[in-house]
Amino acid sequence: MTPKTLENSHFWQKGSTFMARPSLAEKDILNPSEAIEYFVLSRRKFYDLLNNTDGEDFLA
Repeated sequence: MTPKTLENSHFWQKGSTFMARPSLAEKDILNPSEAIEYFVLSRRKFYDLLNNTDGEDFLA
């Protein structure tokens, strides 16, 4: 089997030479949309949680 090239391969295809994205559980830092998805929150509840904290860095 020959190596896949950028022109004829997508990262989700089997045998691809590209790295797949890490799962959210494996990441050290999440952006807001990833945190909402990972912790199964609504956008309203997530931003309400951020607005009602004391302003320090938010860690979970």
